[in-house]
Amino acid sequence: MPFQIVEGNITTASSEARVEPYLDRSGAAKAQFRPLNGIDQYGEYDRLDTVSISEYSLTPARQRDCRYVIRTPVAYGEDSLSDPDAVRYCYKSALQIVHDLGLRSVAFPLIGVADGEKSKELALQIAAEEIRGFLNDNEDTDILLVIHDKLNFLPDREVHSALSKFIYNIEVREQRRQEREWNAVQMASTESFPAITDNDYGLTMPAGGLDEPETSAPNFSEADEEFYTTKPSKEARPAPKAKKPGRILPFSLGKSERKIVLDESFSQMLFRKIEEKGFQKDSDFYKKANITKQTFSKMKSPDYHPKKTTAVAAAIALELSLDGTNELLMKAGYCLSHSLRFDIIVEYFISEKIYDIDQINISLFDYDQPLLGG
Repeated sequence: MPFQIVEGNITTASSEARVEPYLDRSGAAKAQFRPLNGIDQYGEYDRLDTVSISEYSLTPARQRDCRYVIRTPVAYGEDSLSDPDAVRYCYKSALQIVHDLGLRSVAFPLIGVADGEKSKELALQIAAEEIRGFLNDNEDTDILLVIHDKLNFLPDREVHSALSKFIYNIEVREQRRQEREWNAVQMASTESFPAITDNDYGLTMPAGGLDEPETSAPNFSEADEEFYTTKPSKEARPAPKAKKPGRILPFSLGKSERKIVLDESFSQMLFRKIEEKGFQKDSDFYKKANITKQTFSKMKSPDYHPKKTTAVAAAIALELSLDGTNELLMKAGYCLSHSLRFDIIVEYFISEKIYDIDQINISLFDYDQPLLGG
């Protein structure tokens, strides 16, 4: 997945490089490395120095899963970002190093988070915009945004509030529906019914009581629809009914000549929709869907079966309606329902015609749901 949000520690992220900004509450950016005007891949730093906001460095990492550590300084105040442009520059500087070295993956922390809610919301917005802007020109790079503390993770407040209300209303409605169904079952099981006797079935006690020997069981003839107590002779028995002619099946041809017409597959519908939506290049679609070039190539196979998160990402990139999304998902054996919070969140954004996959993923991450892409 080109852009992924994960929760954890940046020092244990599995990527070719990780970014470690130095944050200083006094407003002065200081770092324990020598200031550089360019990239020093192998330099060892033996003295402390003050680093201006425009300087950065690259050092070898000592972890097995990480090759480089990119250090970039950023300063912020107590209640808000001291300079949003400086935070943007931190992302741009680190991503420029990633581009220059041709790295395939990099892990970022959430840079520039201070104590205020406005700072947290703005920091997340800057991160998403800068990362997506870089990926639009560098499709082969995977970027992780590592959130160390979800208390510092604050999505857009208006979207978050509207989504929370949407989820609450659906969950309350579903709970009330289930309660009504349960009450109906309980009421039906506790209703009193009149006692049933033998007379209700037309049964009578033999005249001589239970000890009287039973007569032969009556026989029933379907021909004349009447009971008789003796076995009819062969002449009196009704003639057997003629068998209906067998049904002629369309598969009476040889196996080599049979042809079964199946419904449109997921892959067929997907590429039909891509053509209908007027995507000029394949990359325009898979970037918008947050999927890799390799995954898109697999989609061209008629037998391709996607994960649900990948199928939903494709529907978002195509900007399908709720019915169109379910139609595409059904081709892969999925659907959106009110039984999963993941489905409810996706339904909200589609119903509001919000097709920004990064914004959707931010909300999915906020509710601990799997992200869209592949």
